[in-house]
Amino acid sequence: MKKAISEAKVQRMRNLVTGKYKAKTATQIGYKKQTKEYKEGDVWEERGKTWTIKNGIKQNVTKLDAVRKHMRTPLCCPKCGNRMNKRLDKKFYRLRGWCFDCNTEAEHKMRVEGTYKQYERETIGKKLDTMYENVKDGFQELVESVGAKKVITEAGTTEDWSGGLSKEQYQQLVDNELQELKEKIDNYKQGGETE
Repeated sequence: MKKAISEAKVQRMRNLVTGKYKAKTATQIGYKKQTKEYKEGDVWEERGKTWTIKNGIKQNVTKLDAVRKHMRTPLCCPKCGNRMNKRLDKKFYRLRGWCFDCNTEAEHKMRVEGTYKQYERETIGKKLDTMYENVKDGFQELVESVGAKKVITEAGTTEDWSGGLSKEQYQQLVDNELQELKEKIDNYKQGGETE
């Protein structure tokens, strides 16, 4: 029995050797899919997804691309051009947009000019404002859950675990604490001392 290589396989090998990688070896009759050629940088939508071509590769554009770009640390500092291979470079690039050495130089310059204390108060003030919002949200959740502090024990009796205060009394306590905390934060940001 004679084993033979089909003509289509021979033609495919000829195409590969001559560099015609996309050349067809057989013709098909019937449905032909319409294809559209895209160039570098084109953005299009296909089957509910957004696509683009970057560096010759078709890639899906997602909501997290901007976050990925922000989180990616470059090889060199955009300010000084030095390599970012120190332990703290990645952290300071995310915080300030430059390497640790550039941050040290900037802070030293502020100390020499006498503006560092104001910079420090502004930076810490922003963090305190964020903390205040988180505490405020936590307190509001606590006040909302006061009415749900009734627990049924194993014996079948209902116990009140609210601490003996009504929802309005809890709200008043929370408002007082939040007002005191806000005053302390504002005092710190104005240049006053903290306790």
